[in-house]
Amino acid sequence: MLLVSCHCAEGWICEAHPDRPWPHDDCHGPGERCSNDACPWWRGPRPAALDTAERQPLRSRLLWFGVGAVLNYILIATLYKWVSGWHWPAWAASACSVGVATSFLFAWNLLVNFRSERKAKTALPRYVAAVVVMWICSSAVLTLLKRIDMNLASSLGGIQLDFDVIGMQCFLAVLKFTIYHKWVFPSSRTDFDVPR
Repeated sequence: MLLVSCHCAEGWICEAHPDRPWPHDDCHGPGERCSNDACPWWRGPRPAALDTAERQPLRSRLLWFGVGAVLNYILIATLYKWVSGWHWPAWAASACSVGVATSFLFAWNLLVNFRSERKAKTALPRYVAAVVVMWICSSAVLTLLKRIDMNLASSLGGIQLDFDVIGMQCFLAVLKFTIYHKWVFPSSRTDFDVPR
């Protein structure tokens, strides 16, 4: 562990406010390499500022994304079945079941699935925007699949599977993961050329 005697945050400063570490406060600006020539984070042939050992690897994100998808399926399928018993239209049942599941998984994605160097408050506006967009897309796709109703039925261990929910999740999985992984909660800092 380094003894830091620089104003930066592990070798990174705010591009808009060079006297502040990156990230900081409510600033959403990008970070850049610390301009201090004596910065301890940029010393040696393998600078600690570029160390990614403590950052969440892609395989971890994919694993937790899969676990979250199973939890999401259980919540949406159970809630949709329960709400449709009230004879709600497909769009209302879809919006309600996806909305409740989305609310529940809000903390899951923030704390488990997409851990990031970005502070929660700096990533929060993007995260809320992404959650709202994905809720709208998920509700619309689920409504469409429920209206098509291909009557595909199967069970796993005596539990009836809802292929409309599975189809909706598969259809949107790549979009959702890409938005969260790349835009909302980037897992690593921009690569910089390091002088040797």
